[in-house]
Amino acid sequence: MFYCIDCDTPVCRICSVENHSRHFMTDLTESTKKLRSELVKDIESKVTTSRDNERKIEKETKTYREEVKAVIKTITEEGNYWKELIDEKIDNFVKLVQKEEQKVLQNMSALTKDYRAVVENCQQWHKNIKEMETLADVLLLHKLKQLKIDVDNTDLKQVP
Repeated sequence: MFYCIDCDTPVCRICSVENHSRHFMTDLTESTKKLRSELVKDIESKVTTSRDNERKIEKETKTYREEVKAVIKTITEEGNYWKELIDEKIDNFVKLVQKEEQKVLQNMSALTKDYRAVVENCQQWHKNIKEMETLADVLLLHKLKQLKIDVDNTDLKQVP
């Protein structure tokens, strides 16, 4: 048996002379062995390439995961830095506001004391005025009594 390379088909001796006389022919067993050998080499090559690629992918995957971990660590560290900075700023602002609050409350307390003193003074003045009015009434009453005595002691003469 033969193999017609031009027609890519197996042929017998008779067909090789009748139908494939000017075609390039090889021994079928020889062609089969050669094809099998090439196919085995191709398969082995593909297996080798696939395994190499698989190892490369595993290595690259490991490298990639390590890089991702490093990026996450960097992001986390940067985030913590900014959190601490923000927390520090917030604490400083809170302390500033609390300090200002203390000043304002001290001022308000001082003003409250001043106004209480004014109220106490006004109440004392009001009391003094009341006492003066009472004292004036007593003096007025005393003077009025004296005047009554004076009026009563005034002797009016009869008109003739």
